[in-house]
Amino acid sequence: RLSTNKLNDLPVGHGAYTVVTTNKGRMVDLLFVLRLADHLSVATSPEAHQIIADWIQFYTFVEDVAVEDQTGKSATLGLMGPKAAALVDRVSKTDASAMAPYTSAAASIEGIEVLIVRTDFAGSPAFDLVLQSEGVERLRQHLLNEGSGSGITPVGEDALEVLRIVQGRPRYGSELTEEFNPLEANLI
Repeated sequence: RLSTNKLNDLPVGHGAYTVVTTNKGRMVDLLFVLRLADHLSVATSPEAHQIIADWIQFYTFVEDVAVEDQTGKSATLGLMGPKAAALVDRVSKTDASAMAPYTSAAASIEGIEVLIVRTDFAGSPAFDLVLQSEGVERLRQHLLNEGSGSGITPVGEDALEVLRIVQGRPRYGSELTEEFNPLEANLI
């Protein structure tokens, strides 16, 4: 009841996008909620994590809910494009390429525990690797080493912003503000 999408029936390992709105139906943030065995993992826009944590605390009445902000403790590396699935399969020794969009699987890459989440960002095969922040640079370097020679290259925020705009994906602070409702942001 705190967001626009029904999340009660999500199977373990599956996720869904949902929108948090004000009491007047205006946008607060677009979240990705992933159901894991004993908790929900909620990915917010980077600038909105405290707003969402406060929102959940304020609007939770009878449920036994504890909010734990993992912002500084976790990191996410995103891989996208036609070669992303093969790279994830190879380094994780899983069949991530067979995963359905918005599902997850646990894996170990170079001794680093990761949660692989298939996101298919911008309509292309895409995976987020979620891990503890202390392993992010080691994993990033390993992915670059494994991907060298096959056209895998890192991209910056500017390239992702262009891709986001071309694909019509809303972003917090741009199309996701209290000035718009979910329909105006193309989030049916």
